This record gives sequence, C-alpha cells and structure tokens, in this order.
Amino acid sequence: MKNWKQEIYKNQKLILYGIITFCLLFANYNLFLKPAIASLRETWPQVRNLYNRLNIAKNAVISIPTYKLQIEDLRKKLTLYNKKFSTKQEISVLLKELSDMAKDSEVKIISIKPHAAVTSTGQDAAGSTYQKFPISINAGCGYHQLGAFLSKLENADTFMRVTDIRITVNPQSPIEHMVYILINTYVLTENA
Repeated sequence: MKNWKQEIYKNQKLILYGIITFCLLFANYNLFLKPAIASLRETWPQVRNLYNRLNIAKNAVISIPTYKLQIEDLRKKLTLYNKKFSTKQEISVLLKELSDMAKDSEVKIISIKPHAAVTSTGQDAAGSTYQKFPISINAGCGYHQLGAFLSKLENADTFMRVTDIRITVNPQSPIEHMVYILINTYVLTENA
C-alpha cells in the first residue's frame, strides 16, 4: 500500500510541476510574447515599406552614372535645338539664308520681309522662351523650283515651318507662277 501512495504522491508532484509550468508558460505568453507579436504585426508593414524604399534608393544610387550620361546627352540636345532657333540679332542672316536657298532652287524672290503682324501687333506672350516670327516671301517660279525650295526649307538648320502657300498665274510667263509663302520661324528671347 505504501507503494501505491508513493506513486500517487509522485504523480501529484509531476502534475503540480506540470500545472506550475503551464501557468508560467501561459503568463509568459500573455505578458511578453502576445504583446510582442501584436507590436510586430503593427510595425511589419512599416518595416516592409522602409525596406522597399531602401531598395529603390540603392537602385537610384547605382543608376547615378547612367543619369549623368542622360543629363549630358540632354544638354547636347538642348544645345543642338538652341542652334535651330535664331535670335533677333540673327534675323538678317536668316533672311539672307532664305534668299540663298531660293537662288539655289532658281526661285526669283520679288520680296522677302517680316510679316506685317510682327511689326504692328508685337510678339507672343511675354515671358516665353521663344516667339513666333513670320516671314512672307513673294516670288516667281515653276512647280519644280518651288518644290526644291520647300525641300531646302524643310532640311534647313534653322527651324522653319511653311504655314501658307498661294500660287497664282503669272500673266507674263506661262511657265512661271507667282507664289506667296508665309514661313514661321521661332526667335529665342533675350531671357532664354
């Protein structure tokens, strides 16, 4: 009988140790582990967002040499595009270039001058980088010569756009026509 009592007493000790261990684990979970897990759940999206931003920043730092090359390329393009626009001081040179193009195409210039709208009404809105500068040309030529002249205008170093063409009969010549051409070029302003 003694053995049996000792066995029960020994099992009670084990049960008591088990209950104490369970209580300690339960208290540890409720007091420490559960709040830590809840806090981790709240901060995990922020940590993930920061990690993503860090990767983006790393990629941006790695790409700096590429960005520098792109900036240099854009500066070269800007310089090239600025050369395609005249300044007010270069207008007389531009008119001479138009005259030379016409002469090379066998187009006889009767008159070439800034369009009346420029001298009477002024320019586009103040503060813009460039302003429209229309030029009117009255000339005599055939269709082929006119085509050659328009091709040269299209391929000129300075940006020009033909906005109006009128072809009328020349009563003095059956081969030659009277041509009116309105060309728009753009002039860089002083503040550009």
